[in-house]
Amino acid sequence: MILEKIELDNISLDKNLVEVGFPADELDIFAEKKLIEQHYKSLDYIVLNGEDFESNMVFFLKDEFSYIDPYIKVKLGKSKRCDEDYAKLMIDYMGYETLNHLLYLCRLCSYLGGPGFPDLIVLNKKSKQFVLVFVKEDLLIENIFFLTVAKLLGISIIPANIKKDDSKSSLEINPKEALENEMKKERFEKYATYLEYYVHKLKTERKMINFQDEVEFTRELVYKMPFLLIRKWHKEGKATKEDFITSYEEFQSSLTNMLILINTIKDQTSKDPIFIALGKAKDETTVKNKYEYIMNKFGLGESRTKEIMELFI
Repeated sequence: MILEKIELDNISLDKNLVEVGFPADELDIFAEKKLIEQHYKSLDYIVLNGEDFESNMVFFLKDEFSYIDPYIKVKLGKSKRCDEDYAKLMIDYMGYETLNHLLYLCRLCSYLGGPGFPDLIVLNKKSKQFVLVFVKEDLLIENIFFLTVAKLLGISIIPANIKKDDSKSSLEINPKEALENEMKKERFEKYATYLEYYVHKLKTERKMINFQDEVEFTRELVYKMPFLLIRKWHKEGKATKEDFITSYEEFQSSLTNMLILINTIKDQTSKDPIFIALGKAKDETTVKNKYEYIMNKFGLGESRTKEIMELFI
């Protein structure tokens, strides 16, 4: 079921408790995950490792991205290759829209500590449905944020554990409390508060060259991070699908606009005698001259110009 909003005071998920024929209280998470995987396979489900989702799908879909920004570039550098069978199964069961939403969600969660993706992906061959499974019970902020948004997207998530003497029948989560704790952390101050201060300073002082583009670039950064959503959802006490989709669409728009801009720069610089005369060397002076040329020629702020220099020049 697709939810338009989720109240954040409490999320309760019924557990799938799997019985085994031996005392399981001393099982570590790795052994438990393996046993849960074997359980689902015994029911004729396909089971994939959730930890491999982002790296596999980013690599497999690299030609589909409108623009390879620094985040995607880092992920591609780490991946080197992908499991094509894994990726094709994901496309078959999830479809491109859900995949792109989940990849964006993984990006947001990475600013909280990691992609946040559940431990296992379980595919039902008969119904062509999928479910995401958390085996670990102590969920981190990135897992809680992922779970909350996934529920808004209508994605089925369940906790599954080996039944133990002290097992509880459900997993209780307080997302609002988790968001509040995140807002107290240094990284929240570094990213969210600083970006707001930086934009205010730019607009007030108007000293930076092409400060309007610097403001716009900073605004675009907001949609590549989860902090705006965290602050809004914590304040309102609810998470909404509309907020997430709006953030996703703004993010996609920024990538498309960067692609158009880079293609324009490529086209015009290839014909401009002044730029061509700067040469192809990569020494500090040449790079600096190209940096200043692009910033002035195309009316760009410092941050956008730096990103373009790293990926294009």
